[in-house]
Amino acid sequence: TNIARYYAETNIARYYAKVNTNIARYYAEVNVNRPRQYWDYENFTVVWSSPDRYEVVRKLGRGKYSEVFEGVCVAVQQQQQQQQQQQQDNNNNNNNNSVQQQQQQQQQQQQQQAAAAASGGAGAGAAAQTNTNNAAAAAAAAGTAAADPNQQQQRRSLAVVGQRCVVKVLKPVKKKKIRREIKILQNLFGGPNIIKLLDVVKDPLSRTPALIFEYVNNVDFKTLYPTLQDYEIRYYIYQLLRALDYCHSQGIMHRDVKPHNVMIDHEKRELRLIDWGLAEFYHPGHEYNVRVASRYYKGPELLVDLQVYDYSLDMWSLGCMLAGIIFKKEPFFYGHDNYDQLVKIARVLGTDGLYAYLDKYDLSLEKNFLQMIGKHTKKPWTKFISSENQHLAVPEAVDLIDKMLVYDHQKRILPKDALKHPYFQPVLEEEQRNAAAAAGEAPRV
Repeated sequence: TNIARYYAETNIARYYAKVNTNIARYYAEVNVNRPRQYWDYENFTVVWSSPDRYEVVRKLGRGKYSEVFEGVCVAVQQQQQQQQQQQQDNNNNNNNNSVQQQQQQQQQQQQQQAAAAASGGAGAGAAAQTNTNNAAAAAAAAGTAAADPNQQQQRRSLAVVGQRCVVKVLKPVKKKKIRREIKILQNLFGGPNIIKLLDVVKDPLSRTPALIFEYVNNVDFKTLYPTLQDYEIRYYIYQLLRALDYCHSQGIMHRDVKPHNVMIDHEKRELRLIDWGLAEFYHPGHEYNVRVASRYYKGPELLVDLQVYDYSLDMWSLGCMLAGIIFKKEPFFYGHDNYDQLVKIARVLGTDGLYAYLDKYDLSLEKNFLQMIGKHTKKPWTKFISSENQHLAVPEAVDLIDKMLVYDHQKRILPKDALKHPYFQPVLEEEQRNAAAAAGEAPRV
């Protein structure tokens, strides 16, 4: 009995020790310290606008959960036309009323001449009644305008007349998932390099929901990435880190970082992190779904079924992106399924680190899976450097990749620290020069 109690207490202690060490290094308490309505998307009420405010121009693409179109905001133009027509109608009514009033005044003058005393009292009463009716009509009109839900919804929209936008029509999914995406996008609105949600609409007949986003003149990554120069890669990865650090600081994991979800307007040097459909609020020690992220960018924690993960998942995905760009090997880890994906990772990072990771978090894999993985030593990153990519694979870039692609999610570099990495020194220097130029100061030496 004492032995059984000892082992039970030891296992409990190990469990809590494991949970306590498996907590995000930064921003762990963000949602703990915020009011429930900030992260409670299950009880979040979405206020939908009318889709009539937008016209579809062309189809941009489709995904697992949505179809995406380029659109334009037209409702403001229509509203202005309606207002002009209404104003014209009001003017016509006013003109008609003026003629009627003149006729009435003439009749009243005739009546006053016939019976001055009686008509004077009746005239005063009629004027008072007219004023009362006019005031009531004005109040009713004002009340109708204030209570008009369409007008209220139009004021909530951030799209302006003629503005190009992206219309993301959602396929049938759980309402909770839709509420989560909208809540997260609203919470992150205005964050650096985060795609802006302009409006949410729903067709009254089909009940099909759609999200309206700002338009980015994106260049497909398969076309753009091979042409990027050393500084441009540093610049765009830095901008992506800014987006990730911001969303993490707001208690949110993206969970689907990949080239397809990074829009780049290369002419304007603008980047936006899009598709927050798999994003989730981080709560310390919470168990999350491991069926997130795209295969080539899935972190080891997802592939070994470790449900207690955190923001560092996004850094693995970004590490895969950066390695693919630097070494010109996209995707960098090319698995045929989730099992093979871990095999491909083990052949690069070695199996010693993998088994140490499994042991640390008390995880086990099926025997057949272990046989598939086999035994491998860690490859030096120099094995991936060639004459084709050596101008990009500078020591600082390789060091950053090495700090991102780490089995143990607790040991991965996070955006907050990565932004200070020497790889981004040229970007920081350019920012300082631009800031100094804007302020009319001499740049620092």
